Amino acid sequence: MSFIVNRDEPYSDDNRIWINWGIFDSSYDTDQDKVMGSREAQSYDIFLSYSDYFDRVLINGLYWTIGLTGLTFWFALPLQIVPMMALLLHVYWVPISIIIAPPSANFTFGNFFLEVFLRWQSGSVASILAFITADLITFAPLGYLAYMYFTTSNSFNFTMDVWIIFGVTSFLAYLAQLFLVVIVDVLAIWSLIA
Repeated sequence: MSFIVNRDEPYSDDNRIWINWGIFDSSYDTDQDKVMGSREAQSYDIFLSYSDYFDRVLINGLYWTIGLTGLTFWFALPLQIVPMMALLLHVYWVPISIIIAPPSANFTFGNFFLEVFLRWQSGSVASILAFITADLITFAPLGYLAYMYFTTSNSFNFTMDVWIIFGVTSFLAYLAQLFLVVIVDVLAIWSLIA
């Protein structure tokens, strides 16, 4: 028999479940004599998985921090360096610390590959690369200004067209950054729940 318990439980420490059933005349029937099953609890074992060792609260907070600082336009990349490094340090350090974990039936190479390498490590690197790409997009308008500066005899005496193009591309770059940050943040946080 297998079942799912949606609550935090201690690993192999007094894990019990009561299995009872009953056949009632209606949904309002409260006759306790119709309840069948043992009054004694059944013990069951919990097997740890690799994902149990990752601190989801920490990772969730890091993703939120990276996502919210991603909305600061040109300042996003410098502000995101520390939380990005903390995220990478966590997802690459945890598998090393699992070496001292208690033995579990779920600790197989296949589970390690799926849970640790693909889900946590590769997923974190992919999301960080997407955040960095979103941040670099915002520097494109500055590249345009630099190009115009060097092609117009090293002067900032630009025509109104150049400034309009700069403003429009800055706005579009910010929208692209916002879109990428929101998509990556939602997918990353959804993966923590799944």
